[in-house]
Amino acid sequence: MKKIIAAALALALLLLSLPASFAAGETVTEVRWETYESLIAESGIEASFYPLGDTGVRVWIPHLFKSINITDEYAARGVIAAFSLDDASGFIEVILLEGGTATIQSTYADMQELKLYPALADINGMEAVTCMVPDTDVYSLMVMFEPGRFLQFLFYPMANSAMNSLTAIIASSIQKEGLVPSPARPVEEAEVVSLAWADAIENARTADPDGRMLQIGDLHLCMWTPSVFFPYKTPEDRPDVLAWFAIPDGSASVTVLKADGRGVSLQAWRQGLLRYGYADASLLSVNDIPALAYTDSARDSLNVLFEVPGADGLLQFSFTPYSEEGFASVAALMLASVQAFTPDP
Repeated sequence: MKKIIAAALALALLLLSLPASFAAGETVTEVRWETYESLIAESGIEASFYPLGDTGVRVWIPHLFKSINITDEYAARGVIAAFSLDDASGFIEVILLEGGTATIQSTYADMQELKLYPALADINGMEAVTCMVPDTDVYSLMVMFEPGRFLQFLFYPMANSAMNSLTAIIASSIQKEGLVPSPARPVEEAEVVSLAWADAIENARTADPDGRMLQIGDLHLCMWTPSVFFPYKTPEDRPDVLAWFAIPDGSASVTVLKADGRGVSLQAWRQGLLRYGYADASLLSVNDIPALAYTDSARDSLNVLFEVPGADGLLQFSFTPYSEEGFASVAALMLASVQAFTPDP
């Protein structure tokens, strides 16, 4: 199971979390299953397409999920399908909605009035609108498969890293039966930008003479950290989090987590990010460690994926809040400092 989840996480980072990928405002982001279908097939994830009643729509469900019987309580809410991870740590509900004269655009407008911060999408040729349900950890994705008829997909809890990543893949698979793939748009190769701590160290000393190098978890990896940042105990319910540094007042933080990603190149990840609106996705070499950086405006963070030898997959460094000009400059120094070291014998 762990191996399959790792592969799912790797592929999902190509799509990322759809709420973040879909641009805010009137922009409509295209999501196409065929873009990543071959990568998913190569990953070895065991899954099947599940037909959703008589709607003519199907969704790709990994075998990590088991189908839940539709009880009277479910049926009363319009639920036509429901799934649970084997360990009951994540759930999917599919609800059939008869909207009459409603459209995705009118639903989007209603959501805006309610300040739900919705986003528009085109998922395999079907109009869709997404949002996070307020005061919950539930991600809602609604597609219109026929005029006035909608399917609402609820994914939760999104705080579960495996669930969050699987959601991105599953959401991209929602399609009408008999879908014919269209060619994916190519993305040009990118140059690699080199960052070296030796070039940035004088700036770091000027910015904060009390900064120090701190080790990242049990890895032979370290990062320069300003003296105002302190290492904190990682959450017990988040085994994927390897390190957490923050200013005591909570105004800024750096989180290091295991993103897995075995078998998927950083170039492929970059292509996925570009296709889903992350125009600044850039390949880096940070002190000779291959990396990929992009900004996530939805979470106000700079995310950097590292291919670290011995890490058994990719590591993600998240610097938050990246919109703060003062912290952005500090984050740039911290990023340039990430390096491998040889422990004393």
